[in-house]
Amino acid sequence: MAAFMECNEEAYYWLGVLFADGAGNYPDYRLCLKSKHANFIQAFADYVSKPVKTGMGMGARSVVYRVDFYSKEIRLRLIELGYTVSRKADRALPEIPPSMVRHFLRGYFDGDGSIHKDRRKPNCWRLEWCVHKSASEAIKHLLEVHCPSANVRLYDKKSVDCLMIYNSEGVQEVLRFLYENASVCPHPKVKAPGVQSLVEGILQAKRVNSVNA
Repeated sequence: MAAFMECNEEAYYWLGVLFADGAGNYPDYRLCLKSKHANFIQAFADYVSKPVKTGMGMGARSVVYRVDFYSKEIRLRLIELGYTVSRKADRALPEIPPSMVRHFLRGYFDGDGSIHKDRRKPNCWRLEWCVHKSASEAIKHLLEVHCPSANVRLYDKKSVDCLMIYNSEGVQEVLRFLYENASVCPHPKVKAPGVQSLVEGILQAKRVNSVNA
């Protein structure tokens, strides 16, 4: 089965990634995804059965990995799924099957989200999510519905909006919602060991609590 043809976790995860960070050109059917994370790009390349290419990024000695290709079949399927506009700023969220919402949002977060230590509060973390203005209210609403403890704050930036989650309970709830029992890219694409251990600790604690319940 070709990429994106089935309504499953993998298709909607990568659809979310493309909405956040992909580039498309219609009617030439060209698609492109870039990242500094080799494993992340390799996973996408495996999904669409295309090779990974490398190039130099903006920073000194910065390597960027990318997958780009022309595919009329995949492009038409993406249009059916709501990926219809080339400019990122104009990409409103499509209708997403309820069972696929968290996979789409996880892909969007992996495309344009990040996790940081909150310097104002010891041992606290925050989630920061850069989103296109055309999609910010919809993503905020979905997070509020599925993660009521998140207390999502929306900040208006010049070219994008920024969703921020500061409270520890909300951070944990969102990370569990996005990454618990995920089969595709089950951890955020981060290199910092502290962030990786944070996510694993949150998910492990959930598993232990479920077993003991």
